[in-house]
Amino acid sequence: MTRSIIRQLFTLLSFLLLGVLIGFIFELDLAISTLASLTIWAITYILLIAKLVAWSDRGFNSEEPTSLFEFQKLSTAFKHYRDQTEAEFDEIHEDIDQFQAATAAMEDAIVIINKDGTIEWWNNSAEESLELTIEQKHKTVPEIFSDPEFLNFYENSDEKGSFKSESGTHQRILEFRVHPFGAGDRVLVARDITENEKFEQMRHTFLANASHELRTPITVIHGYLETLQDQELALPVKRAIQSMQSQSNRMVALISDLLTLSRLETSAENRSRQPIHVHQMLKSIADEAREVSGDNQHQISLSMDDGFDILGNEGELRSALSNLVFNAVRYTPAHGSIEVKLETVDKGVLFSVTDSGVGIAAEHIPRITERFYRVDEGRSRDNGGTGLGLAIVKHVLVRHNSKLGVSSKLGEGSRFSCIFPAERVTQNSNLSEA
Repeated sequence: MTRSIIRQLFTLLSFLLLGVLIGFIFELDLAISTLASLTIWAITYILLIAKLVAWSDRGFNSEEPTSLFEFQKLSTAFKHYRDQTEAEFDEIHEDIDQFQAATAAMEDAIVIINKDGTIEWWNNSAEESLELTIEQKHKTVPEIFSDPEFLNFYENSDEKGSFKSESGTHQRILEFRVHPFGAGDRVLVARDITENEKFEQMRHTFLANASHELRTPITVIHGYLETLQDQELALPVKRAIQSMQSQSNRMVALISDLLTLSRLETSAENRSRQPIHVHQMLKSIADEAREVSGDNQHQISLSMDDGFDILGNEGELRSALSNLVFNAVRYTPAHGSIEVKLETVDKGVLFSVTDSGVGIAAEHIPRITERFYRVDEGRSRDNGGTGLGLAIVKHVLVRHNSKLGVSSKLGEGSRFSCIFPAERVTQNSNLSEA
């Protein structure tokens, strides 16, 4: 930088000396000769800059201009910048081509939506399954998707996770998910789950039919075993009958849970809005839990805020809440503590069951609501579980616009919770009369 300035000063000085020399030869005034030399120096630089501008206007593609002073270095720098920029553009275009090729090969429909809710881009699958056209580019989501339930999901996608809907042709079932990225942008992903749904429906039908068919013979066997238990029989025979009776009870419970789960899975939401006196229900469940605890003498506490009821199906809700409380009793060692809470929060009503039990390892938590999934196979069977309890809880809560939350640490205990939203909460009738 210093050398460049020195060279520029040297050039300027050279022009001044040349002007003085010419003025001396032609006997011109010193001021005039100095002004003339500066004018020539400025014109020279202007002409050189004009050459560089003309070269840049041609895209730096013509022959590099030759020039005096520092302009040779400047033109070389321009050319280097051009080559570097072209290489970066080529790399960006290559990345874009690879991205478009990859998304074009995907079966999932992908739609990119900017922070203003305007659709910017979609892949080939989106064009086919969502029936998008070029005219819809740069339009907003509500202008393209008119289904109120979908728009509600889109606005609350962080809480709702996914949304299932039939495609425009009603021949396929699509599952939608929304993922945020960048500075407020979103990507909408739609997956065709038609075959999965058909398989699930077949499985539901099979389980329901099998459970119904098994119920009658198991009931008959159960009845005969109860009759035989009252008879005077040899001790080995009596022990065998007691073992059969235990397994019969387990089969009855399993069939009952299968039928319950099959019924719950037939619809995503319970439309019932009957007021449920949840405080009385929880008092009854807590009393039953103390009976189940028996000699283990668990410390079961119940605390509840007053002034509200839950809207929904009483039988379903009792099944879900009692499952959570009884699970805490089953998996908490003797003399352990179990805390049941019902409290009002900003979003609605929070129900929670916290225990000091054996806890659940982190890798099992995402799967504990799956049907027949067992964290500890032997322990679950010893405690009389069917492997369907938490699956039932999950579906009941979903049908009541809620979601099961689980936090646990192995060896320290677990906390199961759910929030019933404001639309599922009503003022307690006793309070309103007061």
